[in-house]
Amino acid sequence: MTSFIWSGMSNGGSSGGYFFGDGSYGLNVKDSVAEAGTQVIVYPWSGGRDNELWTIDSDGHIISQLNDQLFIGLSQRARVA
Repeated sequence: MTSFIWSGMSNGGSSGGYFFGDGSYGLNVKDSVAEAGTQVIVYPWSGGRDNELWTIDSDGHIISQLNDQLFIGLSQRARVA
């Protein structure tokens, strides 16, 4: 199942089975570029384009509908004591 991961002030509404409010924002693959290192941004809901839709697999990876090899990753930085 594909989901829209969103945040916003809700006045109610839905589209294509996704519920959202006026002024909804969601995680979006910037410029629909389906390659590693592309930024994931918070952007106004555009109706369910592939760069706005995500799946969470059994390992907890958040995968873009744009490309099933594109997922959200977190980098770990060494802490300087």
